[in-house]
Amino acid sequence: SACVAAPTFEAFAAPAPQMITELAGLEANPITNAKALLRNALPVENKAIRAIQKKLESISDDLRVPGVKFSGVESSVNGSLKIVKEQKDKIVA
Repeated sequence: SACVAAPTFEAFAAPAPQMITELAGLEANPITNAKALLRNALPVENKAIRAIQKKLESISDDLRVPGVKFSGVESSVNGSLKIVKEQKDKIVA
C-alpha cells in the first residue's frame, strides 16, 4: 500500500502579516489621530486638497523617526507647494 505523508504545520500556519496587509489593502501607518480621522471623513471631493492634506500630515510621521534627515519633510512641503501652484484654480473652485 502507498504511504501518504501527513500535512506539515506550515500548511496550516497563518499567512504572514505583510500578506494580510496586502490582502486587506491597509497602509503600513494607519491614521490613529482622532482629528485626522475626522478630517478624512469630511466629504471633500477636491483631489488636490486631499493630496496636500496627505503630504502635510505625513510630516508628523517623518519627524517622529529618531535621527531623521529632513529630506522627507522637505519633500512633503515641496510637493504640497507644487500642487498649490499647479492646481490653484481647482483648489479655489
